[in-house]
Amino acid sequence: MASFFDRIKTGLSKTAQQIRERLSDVAEARGPAPSAAPGTQKSGRAVALDTLDAIEDALIAADVGLPATQKIVDAVRNERDGAAGERVRQVMRGILQDVKVSPAIAATPHVILVVGVNGTGKTTTVG
Repeated sequence: MASFFDRIKTGLSKTAQQIRERLSDVAEARGPAPSAAPGTQKSGRAVALDTLDAIEDALIAADVGLPATQKIVDAVRNERDGAAGERVRQVMRGILQDVKVSPAIAATPHVILVVGVNGTGKTTTVG
């Protein structure tokens, strides 16, 4: 039987794979990016609107959530360094690293309320 953290890791890896596949589909639809000479930075081009829409669709489909999706899309729109996929990756890492640690629970027994939409894995996560 898989541990709690193994199940979380498996679920997150599926989400990450789904986002990567959708973003690679966007890149393939737009054609190959021009290659930069070794040691030079990629061009600081703005991301096209259809690419931003595709990124937004991919993040929402992967259940990233509306506030995080909006933050990621805004950052990708405003940032000029690197490819769109790299921009998404950097913003997502920043969001995940900014999570505050929950306070320790000293009293026992205690109650933890888990809230979410039907079919989103609450029972699997808690179990």
